[in-house]
Amino acid sequence: MNRTALAYYRYERIIQDIAAFCEQLLLTTQGGEDREQAYRYFTSQFLPGFEVEIALKSDPGDNR
Repeated sequence: MNRTALAYYRYERIIQDIAAFCEQLLLTTQGGEDREQAYRYFTSQFLPGFEVEIALKSDPGDNR
């Protein structure tokens, strides 16, 4: 398995998710429960053990 490619695609997916959540949160005039849920999904990506940390751990160039 190419760990660099895996990390790249994980990072790319995170960026796509961030863009989608930001669009839902900032570029719509609709409010409500779905906006709150999108915010929770957005912020959870940065929690320990979730998407961003997993991507960083799979990146052979990251020395954390």
